[in-house]
Amino acid sequence: MQKRCGRLNNKGFTMIELAIVLVIIGLLVAGVLKGRELITSAKVKNVTLQVKAVEAAVHTYQDKYRALPGDDIKASTRGFSPAAAGDGSGEGKITGASEPFLVPNHLAVSGLITGSYNGTSDNMQSKLGTNVTVATEEAGVQTKKGLNIMVENLPFEIAKAVDEAMDDGKYDTGSIVSAQKYDGTDALASIYYFF
Repeated sequence: MQKRCGRLNNKGFTMIELAIVLVIIGLLVAGVLKGRELITSAKVKNVTLQVKAVEAAVHTYQDKYRALPGDDIKASTRGFSPAAAGDGSGEGKITGASEPFLVPNHLAVSGLITGSYNGTSDNMQSKLGTNVTVATEEAGVQTKKGLNIMVENLPFEIAKAVDEAMDDGKYDTGSIVSAQKYDGTDALASIYYFF
């Protein structure tokens, strides 16, 4: 009865036991970091795919109806079911207070995107819950002007990763630009994809 287990008089852990504990902690930390990386990667992929899908829908609408969605002066007479919420100005740009809201409505009633949009206050939403807007930039973001898809208020690391996946990764050059730097100065960044 003197010896119930082999360590009755030993105090503390052996080096092997400590090494095993450290390996387990290392694996847990690596798993958490890899999991975060996978989540970020999935978010970037979702935003990238959505931007490309909206771009394709805009081009398809333009090819089919010879007008930009939102700017289409004949949208309400095209026989869409349900009918378009309104007509644009027909000037060849998506501008003003109403035309960017008409874009998702025109795309949805024409069957090019899913969803129901009232044409006056509904924006498309990214998979991250932020607004997605199609408009013609006239003032210039980083000196760029023209038709673009804006994805608002992305975490800066997601905005940078989307820029890297689709463009050059620099906030002030290329087809994707932002008014905010991707250095963490601003927690959120809105990106503009010019096409």
